[in-house]
Amino acid sequence: TYTINAKRSASLTALKIVDANDSSNVYANPGMLIGTYNYDNIFVPGNAVISLVPTLKPTSGSAVIEGAVDGVFTPAWVNGECAMKVSVSADGFETSVYTINLKEIPTLQVVTPMTKTEYNSGDKVDLTGLSVKAVYSNGEEVIDLSGDGVKIEPEGALGDTTEKITITYKKATLEIPVTVNGYKFKGSGTKDDPYLLENAEDCVGLSREVSTGKTYSDNYFKITANITLPTDWVP
Repeated sequence: TYTINAKRSASLTALKIVDANDSSNVYANPGMLIGTYNYDNIFVPGNAVISLVPTLKPTSGSAVIEGAVDGVFTPAWVNGECAMKVSVSADGFETSVYTINLKEIPTLQVVTPMTKTEYNSGDKVDLTGLSVKAVYSNGEEVIDLSGDGVKIEPEGALGDTTEKITITYKKATLEIPVTVNGYKFKGSGTKDDPYLLENAEDCVGLSREVSTGKTYSDNYFKITANITLPTDWVP
């Protein structure tokens, strides 16, 4: 004979982590999974004050953040991290505790600038010389720009409409202004005044422009001479 004692636990079926001063500002809305009580990589600003908008089972239950004052929780950051514990209780149910591991969104700052900030269309960004740090409430770190978690945009060829390089790390962004010069053809690209392809340099310039996404679909070109293309030329 086996005796199985089943206990009902109060639980979160949904949760919004919001700005205590403006509940329409939702920091995170993690999917609450049955039997899963630890949630990672919930990013919030360093100066955040947090309250919860929970959906509970049973609906008569309540959710309380450990360390909150009048329902408002201020993270105590340690190296950009803070564990927020939420207890869910209801009459006749076991209490459940959820641990939500908050991550602080840092401020990104340039330590040393990029050596190269002026490019030609078709170039890729050159990060030589650039050093960036992430500043937290109680510390900072120099970022490995080639490491995991760092995104640099645009990733491919730069076009003459590119005005900035954007670095994203832990939900924080840093914009670095750049200048990208488009290739200058003779002519204006119309039927009566087509762009002139006079030499291999013009053809290479056209290839580089197209590599950035330009189509020239409404433009006209005219080859004015016999041209020997470089062996590595890409149409």
